[in-house]
Amino acid sequence: MEIIKVKEKYERELRNIKKNILVYEVSSNHELRIACSTLKVEAEELNILVDALSKQIPLKISTEYDNEFTCPVCEITTEDYDVTTLKVCPECGQKLRWD
Repeated sequence: MEIIKVKEKYERELRNIKKNILVYEVSSNHELRIACSTLKVEAEELNILVDALSKQIPLKISTEYDNEFTCPVCEITTEDYDVTTLKVCPECGQKLRWD
């Protein structure tokens, strides 16, 4: 699945940035400490991107009854929706797979 590959790519990049942040934070070099601030912003943006991509990967859900399901991410249990037509969790936006 293409989304999974893209998500993994950004997760690798995020890990590299976090490693650099750890090194730059303790540096006595003023320019590296300034770069660290920029990297922290970049890391936050990548976190948001990874979270958004994660929500696009359909997760299998289980239903105990025909009109009730529990979201595998936010764990909301609901019977207020027609589960036969619901494609995303109404609480957290996670894409759902019904098979």
